[in-house]
Amino acid sequence: MKLPDKNRSKYLIDTCLFVCITGIVLTGLLMGLVLEEGPAVKAESKYFLSLHRHDWGKIHIYLSLAFIILLAVHLWLNRNWIKCQARQIFKKSWGVALILTAAASILVLFLFWSFYPRQSAAYIGFGYGTGQNTYSQQGIISEDDSIIYGQMTLRRIEQASGHPATDIIEALGLPPEVPMDETLGQLRKIYPFTLQQVRRVLAELEKKKSKQTQELNKIEDLKESLSENMEAAKAESTETIQSEHHEPEEPKLVRGLQADDQSVILITGQMTLYDLEKATGLPAREIANTLGFPENTSLDEQLGRLRKRYGFTLQEVRSRVSSLLKNKD
Repeated sequence: MKLPDKNRSKYLIDTCLFVCITGIVLTGLLMGLVLEEGPAVKAESKYFLSLHRHDWGKIHIYLSLAFIILLAVHLWLNRNWIKCQARQIFKKSWGVALILTAAASILVLFLFWSFYPRQSAAYIGFGYGTGQNTYSQQGIISEDDSIIYGQMTLRRIEQASGHPATDIIEALGLPPEVPMDETLGQLRKIYPFTLQQVRRVLAELEKKKSKQTQELNKIEDLKESLSENMEAAKAESTETIQSEHHEPEEPKLVRGLQADDQSVILITGQMTLYDLEKATGLPAREIANTLGFPENTSLDEQLGRLRKRYGFTLQEVRSRVSSLLKNKD
């Protein structure tokens, strides 16, 4: 028997509604009972039939949108029957009854929201925004990309951390031909690694880089110390030769607490202006001003580091201190 056009449309709409609601229920059960979530679980447990739980979530949303549209069409096609039944049941207040029925759907959602347990007090306020990235507002994703998330690429991580992407790829055990501009979320579908492993690799690379920097600083300090000792030895040798030729002896750079010591003070790059003040009795600030240092110069910083900043030599320090001592005498 051939159905009228209107009944045929109703049959088709009801069939599509059944298909949609069945898909919604199955995908909901799949995400709620089968697929695991959270950063602590294994990556492979978030996949089913080669699709990630986020992909199944998108399918769930698409089916829900289709169901809402089909439901609106279904109600429109049956509007006369709905009005008739509402009049028979609720009499004159049938219009109010229909409005309350529509509002009940929103009320059910509000009830679920009211009684559903919150995860933690730390998440209060999450999800409230004006279209901006709420995670960025709450500080979860910092501006320097120090937080690793699935939408980042290897190239972006390289730019944010300063560590070569090749080192990250090698530490993760990935093949060298991995695309640099593919997101981590997509790469995780192909290669067995987690975002936590990426964070751990970056932390290890940062420690390694810090250790190398410290070793280089030690080597530089050692070179500087050897250079200063050679200069001091050369200066002492020159003074000894001059003393053997009976030339006038320069004023000893010894004052203050070390006045009883008759040896010439050895000025090295490891000394500070305060050390010179203690050894010579001259105010540290006066020595700094004589050398042309700014007023905000730290008086407890080593001369070796000040040399790098202001470009003077230790011989100049000896000469200036010697001149101050002569003027003081």
